[in-house]
Amino acid sequence: MTNERFIVLINNIKNSPPCDLKPMKNDLYNVTFAMTDKQLKEFSELLISKGIAYREYGNVFIYGVKECVF
Repeated sequence: MTNERFIVLINNIKNSPPCDLKPMKNDLYNVTFAMTDKQLKEFSELLISKGIAYREYGNVFIYGVKECVF
């Protein structure tokens, strides 16, 4: 993912309440495929801080999505 698009995505997530993000959880998972490792780490930490994802056994999962994010 280009750095400019990633910055826009991160800023949009930071400025959105968690209730607005929960319906988009599958879309949030799908964008991870285009991210670099550094972007993925920042993205996953932001989702955890927003309460959209959780860390379990060193992996990050988005609530309601079975696949591992990071």
